[in-house]
Amino acid sequence: MLAFLLIVAMLALIIDLMAIVLFKPESVTIKPQDQWPMISILVPMRNEAVNVNALVENLLELDYPSDRMEILIGEDRSTDQTSELLEKQASLDPRIRVVLITEDLPDLKAKANVIGQLIPHAKSDYYFITDADVRLPANWLKAYLSVITDKAGVIGGTTVVKVHDFWTALQNIDWIFAQGLLYTAGKNFRTVATSGTNMLVTRKVCEAVGGYDKIPFWLTEDIGILTAARKSGFTGMNILDEKVAAVIEAQPDWGSLMSQRSRWVYGVLRLPKIVIILLLIRSLFLIFVILVAWWSVKAALAIYVFKVAINWIFIRRVAACIGQTIPARHFLYFEVYYFLMSMGGLFSHLFSPDTNWKGRNY
Repeated sequence: MLAFLLIVAMLALIIDLMAIVLFKPESVTIKPQDQWPMISILVPMRNEAVNVNALVENLLELDYPSDRMEILIGEDRSTDQTSELLEKQASLDPRIRVVLITEDLPDLKAKANVIGQLIPHAKSDYYFITDADVRLPANWLKAYLSVITDKAGVIGGTTVVKVHDFWTALQNIDWIFAQGLLYTAGKNFRTVATSGTNMLVTRKVCEAVGGYDKIPFWLTEDIGILTAARKSGFTGMNILDEKVAAVIEAQPDWGSLMSQRSRWVYGVLRLPKIVIILLLIRSLFLIFVILVAWWSVKAALAIYVFKVAINWIFIRRVAACIGQTIPARHFLYFEVYYFLMSMGGLFSHLFSPDTNWKGRNY
């Protein structure tokens, strides 16, 4: 039994060691163009009155020719002041168009339903997708367009959490760690997921899959479109660079965090089996270390300290690529947080019949 526990614990160490060895970051160089292409920014909104004005201001300040950009916002039957605020913003700038979402397309729900209804209104070949509570860096659009290739039809940027306190700092470390793993996996094997809060999808991909509305319903629409794109011969890509590092608000409490992670588990469980197994081993590491401690406290402590040191090196390297600094006092608690968050999200998904998104259950 001890041998089995040690082997599994060592596998978790090997996963993180491989991440350090294989992690080879590449910075983005913005390539000047005689004329930047027309682009479309797509934003689903439901009950986002608190974010409307700040988001629009952020989007209009992006460093991109104003005559080559359109902002399409899908107003998804909000019950607050979102619709009124959007109408006012649209009246002030012709780049902003509001599309009222009055029904669900067949087999589409939640965010995927809104995006599916925004795309037919888009005039460009590049669909930049983000969320209402996300704030984007000035070079966001140009950085994406500087790395895109004909085959990379789905590209994900980096998203970090706005840090206010210890609770939000732990969430930020988690996002940085996850995106570092996704970037490393994509560079060395294949891209299995992108961040739907910060993503580019090309018109070519949507046409190849028969339209966004033809993608089977996924609560994690980012994994859904990437999966469909790959089946049509396209590849995915993740960018790890400060120029595409968006900032998102943290989940305010444990309940909302579990709701978010339950949706993520929904997508993870549809990834290749080897990815699911590796993530499960990584998530259960703390349990195996505690069990090892029944036989040898020294062995368990040595494994745990080594694991924390490996993670510290990896996360610091990833954070440096996106202009983030991770204080040691926050990181010391990350392994425990990661275990509780992973297990909580898994049990929330398995034992809750519905997943909540913007006040609706699916």
